[in-house]
Amino acid sequence: MKIYKQEIDKSCGVACIRSVLNHYGNNYSEKDLWGKNEPFGEGENMLNPILSLGVLALKFNMDVEYIGYNPIIANGNKYDNLKESLEDKYKSYFSFGKYYVDKAIEFLNLGGKLTIEILTLDKIKKIINENEFVIVEIKPAFLNKNSRISIGMNHKVIITGYTDKGFKILNPSDEKEYEWDFDTFLLAFYAAVPEMLIIKPKN
Repeated sequence: MKIYKQEIDKSCGVACIRSVLNHYGNNYSEKDLWGKNEPFGEGENMLNPILSLGVLALKFNMDVEYIGYNPIIANGNKYDNLKESLEDKYKSYFSFGKYYVDKAIEFLNLGGKLTIEILTLDKIKKIINENEFVIVEIKPAFLNKNSRISIGMNHKVIITGYTDKGFKILNPSDEKEYEWDFDTFLLAFYAAVPEMLIIKPKN
């Protein structure tokens, strides 16, 4: 699988989606994807969370599944029906919380599958065994003790497999493949919101 280099500081997630779409025979530019992407905020304050990237992939007619545990959508649900609970939350949330709930509702309306689940190491391995790759979000400050990267920075990467030592990672910041040992990956993964996207062509 080819990983495309992100073209701006805030486009790691879009670059991952582009890499997945083009892996399946398309030829999209990053600009093509930005035309349908709806992040939260602008400039240095822009956020492009995993679920909004799932919405983006759905807009390109892909089959998308979200698996993870984000308290914004997982906690405090009044109803057994997740969509009804999200619609109820939307009335009282504001700022980023309101944006994220709105994206979750849009994700469901577009046909996305949303599974609330805590992602353990064994669960991640099982998902990788069953799928070609997944997109995840991590905090790169936790990858290297000598790093000067801000703890507030999040980054999207693609997991393509694993060895007995760690996960195989495609990084859009430099178009390279890495192997991150399991402990290091989990530290960076749990420091962000532990969630992932599985994206496939529709049957």
